[in-house]
Amino acid sequence: MTTHSLQIPPTEGVRKIGAGQGEHFDIADSRFTWKAKAADTGYAFAIYELPLDPGKGVPLHALAGVERQLINGEGVA
Repeated sequence: MTTHSLQIPPTEGVRKIGAGQGEHFDIADSRFTWKAKAADTGYAFAIYELPLDPGKGVPLHALAGVERQLINGEGVA
């Protein structure tokens, strides 16, 4: 059996993006910060930061065809 894979090189090499750095955008009273967009990673994944106050969060929703992993960087999930 032959396996074919598509490799798309990222647009840039390794980058370090510190806290508060990145492209900011606002959705529904929340400020997101892009750390890596899909085009930056060869369309393998994207990363954004979303600081939230205790008890706050994005309303329950679903995105078709999108897998997500959430990481709680500080506080209690």
